[in-house]
Amino acid sequence: MLTIILLSLFCVSMTVFRIMKTDTFLYAFMVWNVFLAWIPFVVASIASFFFARRAKASLSFFVLLLCWLFFFPNAPYMVTDIIHFYYTKGEISLWFDLIMFFSYSILGIFLGFLSLSYIQTLLKRWYGSIISWTFFLVVHILCGIGIYLGRTLRWNSWDILTSPHHIVIDSVQALQNTEALQFITMVTGMLLCIHLVLHALTFRHDVA
Repeated sequence: MLTIILLSLFCVSMTVFRIMKTDTFLYAFMVWNVFLAWIPFVVASIASFFFARRAKASLSFFVLLLCWLFFFPNAPYMVTDIIHFYYTKGEISLWFDLIMFFSYSILGIFLGFLSLSYIQTLLKRWYGSIISWTFFLVVHILCGIGIYLGRTLRWNSWDILTSPHHIVIDSVQALQNTEALQFITMVTGMLLCIHLVLHALTFRHDVA
């Protein structure tokens, strides 16, 4: 928890420094993205705290799980924010912006991985490894679709409550569009590989 907080503060401080140095709010939205990325981690932490000792899942857990699923793509979504580096106008060192976006990407990956590992641990305890790893795979596919909807079509997590019908339609159309499908496949594959590596490193550390 402490290391994630420190990384978050580092990312936000870089953005604040950039604003003060350049007198522009070009990347101020990244602070909001950090807030959104923290939501699934907080929800997963709450679920882990309250249900870690439960013998079986309850309705309240699945409510939290649904809430977590809606917001989960916001964490790894920050990896795609590096596209804004293209719009850097030389207001500050290019290295500064590159390191700032890279730091945000790492933060998003770690927040996503930790929140997913909390949920997966609970599911493994209740339903076994096959269900938990199937969930792991499905979540990454849904996350790829969610990131596409957010990055390309500009949908937000809360739009699932206000415009669920349109989001379902756009999701189905995305799976039928070659360019969209390529984007979803690449993002899903990248996140899967990164999270599997982190899982393997975590497992080795636990065993040691």
